[in-house]
Parts: sequence; C-alpha cells; structure tokens
Amino acid sequence: MSDDPKNKILSTEFNQEVFDEEKVVAEKDSVGRKLTPKEYLILFEPEYAPTGHIGVQRDLPSNPEHLVEEPEIDVYADDISVEEIEHGYIIQTRIDDEPSENGLEGGRISRLTLIEGERSPENVKVHFENGEWKKPPSSFLEKQISMEKRDQHNGTSHEAERRDKGQSPDNDIDL
Repeated sequence: MSDDPKNKILSTEFNQEVFDEEKVVAEKDSVGRKLTPKEYLILFEPEYAPTGHIGVQRDLPSNPEHLVEEPEIDVYADDISVEEIEHGYIIQTRIDDEPSENGLEGGRISRLTLIEGERSPENVKVHFENGEWKKPPSSFLEKQISMEKRDQHNGTSHEAERRDKGQSPDNDIDL
C-alpha cells in the first residue's frame, strides 16, 4: 500500500500544506541553516510532588491582613512578685492575693514568664498572662518548671489531689 504512487502524492501534498516548505536534502559538505528549538513560555514551575499529590506552593505573596503581630512582652515589669533563676531560665511570677478566673488554672498566678538566657523579649520561651498562654511551654524542662511554679504559688488543690491519689508530680506532665 505504501508503494502506491497515489499515496505518495497525497502525503507530499499534506506535508506541504502543514509545514509550508519543501524538504531540503542536506548535502554532505554544506552548512545550512541551524535548527533551533521553539521558545516556550513557562507559565508555571514544575511540581516535584509524587503522582497524585499536590506540591507545596512556595514564595506566595503574603496578605498583610492575615499577619498577626505578637504583643511585646514586658520583661522589666514592676508588678512581678517573685523572680528566680533556675536551670538557665529567669522565672518571673505575678502572684495575686486571691485565686481568680484569669489565674493559671483558676489560681493565684496571673502571670508566668520564662526567659532563657539574658533578659530580652526575644528570649521569652513561655508566657502566661490574662488567663491564656501567649507562648505555651514546648520542651519538657519548660513544662516541668511551669508545673513546679503552679504547685508552689498557685494555691489550688493540685497538691492535695496528688497526695490523696498517691501520685507523684511527674505523672502530671503531658508531652
């Protein structure tokens, strides 16, 4: 079928219509035109996620409405009741006379701040104030120090409950 002269004429006509040029046979010693690839416009960068997954989009413009500014923590506050240094942390505690709902677990501690190293707002690792954790404890040591200060100064019934149940203070830590 491919030897049929009618098919050769049709394929030649088709090629001339599609490509608008005739085929040029290269000669052995001739240096003809250089073939260059077409330039493509890259509309998006390739994703390197496995098949069936969506890649993580990076370097997206940020929306200033969604940025949350952290309030400046006053590490030189005048109303600190107790300031101690333990395990490389400066521990600042404000203790009220009576337990309140804004206290740590409803107790007397209304502010608890752990500062690692030198006293500066950048070094604040744990901060509790006004009934909520602004920066909750993240490491085991920070949780342990926070629980010790709660048991020592908060004036709540955690110590009495532990004695009744026969539990040690170490069982109260959530990791």
